[in-house]
Amino acid sequence: VRDKLVAGELDAAHILYGLLYGLELGIAGKPKPMANLMTLNRNGQAITLSSDLAQQGVRDVEGLKKLIAREAPGTYTFAHTFPTGTHAMWLYYWLAGAGINPFDDVRTVVVPPPQMVMNMRIGNMVGFCVGEPWNARAINDRIGFTAATSQSIWPEHPEKVLGTRHEWVEQYPNTARALVSALLEAQRWIDASPQNKEETAQLLARR
Repeated sequence: VRDKLVAGELDAAHILYGLLYGLELGIAGKPKPMANLMTLNRNGQAITLSSDLAQQGVRDVEGLKKLIAREAPGTYTFAHTFPTGTHAMWLYYWLAGAGINPFDDVRTVVVPPPQMVMNMRIGNMVGFCVGEPWNARAINDRIGFTAATSQSIWPEHPEKVLGTRHEWVEQYPNTARALVSALLEAQRWIDASPQNKEETAQLLARR
């Protein structure tokens, strides 16, 4: 998504807000002027720990801290979705808040969301931070449990935004406005009636 957005293959995208600001600041790449057209959602992410940790008595971050302290640095691996993405922020902040150094005490890796559960199943990591449905999937598959939700770390936090390049907005200002208007219209339609919400839920629940 990042590469296609920067290269112009995508005009706009549903994107992690931290990723957008990472591009603007030039973190891990050349700085690129970006634009945040609107916030698309808040909250809704979670940190999942493996059932193997639960069997060792870990129920929360304090229990995790005690376990990590008994092992060599980097023994335990955790995953997030992108270095400047929100999932990395929540994971780092959650660990650091308990006194676990997210860069020295544990190992972190980048894993695409659909591959999180499979990688935990085969033991590539003991924890991950991602959005739904992958946290619920780990619970349903009985390989993990939710240790924290992102809204417990930062209540009402921004999560995904409608991101684009600054030059695209300047070149096509009316199209940018129309895109935002279309999304607002869709949101109003969903909120208009219980039937519309149900129809939307059925669409989103498809495989």
